[in-house]
Amino acid sequence: MEAMRRTQVQLTDEQLQRLRELAQRQGRSVADVIRESVDSYIARTERDREELYERARNIIGKYSGPPDLAENHDEYYVQTIEEHLKESRRR
Repeated sequence: MEAMRRTQVQLTDEQLQRLRELAQRQGRSVADVIRESVDSYIARTERDREELYERARNIIGKYSGPPDLAENHDEYYVQTIEEHLKESRRR
């Protein structure tokens, strides 16, 4: 069994009541429910992050643009904003 460390968490009255009810229905301790919830949150966050990386990898090379976009993206961004402002003023 992994070593346990004590920590303090502040919950609203409603959160604590709902947590206690859930733990009681499941025949578990509040601490056990909290540990499982933390593990679930961490796993979901890691999956979400990996999904974002995968989406970023899949987009590489999918769209064309100026060959120097990586080096000069700030200049292109400014140009785009200026063009948008000019277009807005014409309307």
